Amino acid sequence: MISTRSFTQDLDECRDVLLVGGKGASLGRLIRAGFPVPNGFVVNTRAWRLAQEGATSGGKPMEIPARVAGEILQAYQTMAAGAVAVRSSATAEDMAAASMAGQCETFIGVQREAE
Repeated sequence: MISTRSFTQDLDECRDVLLVGGKGASLGRLIRAGFPVPNGFVVNTRAWRLAQEGATSGGKPMEIPARVAGEILQAYQTMAAGAVAVRSSATAEDMAAASMAGQCETFIGVQREAE
């Protein structure tokens, strides 16, 4: 079933590298090919664009827009997976001509909505 969410996509729906990044699109391909990939979702570039609309003069968002935060919480609750890993990423990561491994943060063992 295709989601109607705007700012998050379940991994099995991830196809467009410009929207979900290389890792998200690759994980989506693996799932659709039948490989065992843990459940997850991607916060897409639409969320970033919305956050940038409310950015400070320095270009950094003040906070996650409520619409985006609501979708992230909805996607997390839908997973009902307990502890998860949260990885920040960029759409240009993991491309054929560039690698940014280790430059973004990863948090493991995230277990509650507030985390």
